[in-house]
Amino acid sequence: MSAGGQASASFGGFDEAWSHLSPSFECIVLSVQAAAQAGDTVYDLGAGGESSKYQFTRDEAIFEWTLLVRRGLRPFHSPAQILPYRARQTMGRALGSLRRLSAQD
Repeated sequence: MSAGGQASASFGGFDEAWSHLSPSFECIVLSVQAAAQAGDTVYDLGAGGESSKYQFTRDEAIFEWTLLVRRGLRPFHSPAQILPYRARQTMGRALGSLRRLSAQD
């Protein structure tokens, strides 16, 4: 995946039968090469500390987390609460009509 001059990849899986060919190392080499050809200047090797990654760098990534909290408001009880007010009202009326119809059956 690549955007804004930065590329990132995620590698997974291991099969002892193929280990003599170093497929993880080969995948990293080819993807770094493709990122460089695309003009990316930053390449993220993904999470995990596999030994094949340390053949390229000794740097450790530092992750930053941000927690967003809505102050003074109740938490969402449903994804529908993210919708604009009028859309929620329209949806509520439509669902009410469906409930009345199903109750009549």
